[in-house]
Amino acid sequence: MKKKETFSIRFFARKSRGAKQYQSPLCARITVNTERIEISLGKDVPDEIWHEKLQKCKGQSKEARLINDYLELTTFKINEIRHRLIIEGKDITADLIKTRYKGMPDADEIHNPSVLELYEIHNNKLKELIDIDIAKATYQRHTTSKSHVAAFIVIFGQTIIRTFW
Repeated sequence: MKKKETFSIRFFARKSRGAKQYQSPLCARITVNTERIEISLGKDVPDEIWHEKLQKCKGQSKEARLINDYLELTTFKINEIRHRLIIEGKDITADLIKTRYKGMPDADEIHNPSVLELYEIHNNKLKELIDIDIAKATYQRHTTSKSHVAAFIVIFGQTIIRTFW
């Protein structure tokens, strides 16, 4: 049986000393199973029209309607991200929702290249610059250096490298 999941989105105006006078930045707090994360929405709201309990702007001014529409759109977008994660079968976390909301790749999708892969990319760029910006001997020194690093890794293994990080 699946564990029951709790999920909520709350909007608030963050009052800070450094903000513009009488305006506060809008933020969203996403809570998934007691894990909370806050996202800045990149908009400021005048303090006099923000209603903390209703989590939206009060009144019918153009500015209030625009901000309220933006909050509805943000709620829809966050809920859509949550539904996609359910369809994909991934564990839903507040951090994963924030990552998707910001448009960044998931942590498991990011490829962290090894030292040798980075060396190979660097050497390929140098190869293109032979006789343009660097001498052929410089490129050869870099390929030799890469082979020495590869030999070091083979001899000493990953245990030496892990101790430095």
